[in-house]
Amino acid sequence: HVVARLKPGVTVTMAKAQLDGVQANLARAANEKLTLASIVTPLLDYTVADASQQLWLLMGGVLAVLLVVCVNLGGLWVTRIADRRRDWAIRAALGAAPVRLLCHGLVYTPARVFNGLGVGMGLAALGLQALLASAPAGIPRLDQVHLDVRVLGFALLLSMAAGLLTGLVPAWRLSRADPQEQLKASGAATTADRSSLRSRYVLIGLH
Repeated sequence: HVVARLKPGVTVTMAKAQLDGVQANLARAANEKLTLASIVTPLLDYTVADASQQLWLLMGGVLAVLLVVCVNLGGLWVTRIADRRRDWAIRAALGAAPVRLLCHGLVYTPARVFNGLGVGMGLAALGLQALLASAPAGIPRLDQVHLDVRVLGFALLLSMAAGLLTGLVPAWRLSRADPQEQLKASGAATTADRSSLRSRYVLIGLH
């Protein structure tokens, strides 16, 4: 068994052909009737084996859960921002720049990110133990599955992206709204305006 790195431009088929030529020379040099052949397998296929489809299904399930969580958080954030649109309109009427309003809308994003990261990593540690206990025996390298710094870094980046996504879009739309229209809408009725309703409908449709 040999682990090798292919040169740039060399395919698996080309590598197998070259190895078969080496094997044929060894058979002729041995002066014996030998039939030697090589088997070339990409390292990823050797490592994952037949569990590739199961792992992709698991990844798809994780991404689907993440999408549902982002949609739910986005709906809650749209409702919260809609309730505070009068306050934002007053700030804009007094001269607050759109960038400052946008940053004000994202002031709670780091807290949400780190709180969600802490809860998520705790649940991940517990869920991983349950998953390893009930996983099929055919999954290769199952004993090497664990949480490390790379997983923590990936979870942090994913949490920051989800937090910014769920908070940036509603805050950006509200920061660009006309403050006079916002004051009129909030003073004339207590229901949400068309922009907020449209955002809610989109989130409901995604859900």
